[in-house]
Amino acid sequence: GYMIWSAADGTDRASTSCSIGGFIDGTPGGNDVPGRLVFSTTADGASAVTERMRIDSGGSVFIGTTSEYVGTGAKVTVNEAMDLGTGSSTGGANVSFVRAASTGVIGGIYGKWTGAGFGGYIKFNADNVGGGSQTSSIVFGTAVNASQADRFNIAGNGDLTATDTSISSIS
Repeated sequence: GYMIWSAADGTDRASTSCSIGGFIDGTPGGNDVPGRLVFSTTADGASAVTERMRIDSGGSVFIGTTSEYVGTGAKVTVNEAMDLGTGSSTGGANVSFVRAASTGVIGGIYGKWTGAGFGGYIKFNADNVGGGSQTSSIVFGTAVNASQADRFNIAGNGDLTATDTSISSIS
């Protein structure tokens, strides 16, 4: 089924601005009908809706893409705070950054303020992804005068290095 929102655009009332659709998401069986919800909007200047978010029958939420780990990603704005986890004392919460097997930055946590100012960050790197010898590192950085720079690196073997050469050792 569908819920469709249409508006008078000066020509007619047939222009759809957004929709929510429910679809079969797998093979139905006796008393078993897997479903998904699809949320779509029409971009400015476009004449048809485009899928923007999907909740599949397994409970996965896809924003800006229709399949896992593919696409240009999504912009998610959360006002004030974002809580992850559960009220259960036995549960846990994870934030995972997933990328196809290649080296480089997998993801990160970046500080930013309105007006495109950038703050400190933590980057998660894949340093080697070959044949069972995967290694990774974590990089901590800060910003000075609107310029970001790596400050510390924790290598896959646990070595801690600083980019500031005035630091002779860390204990």
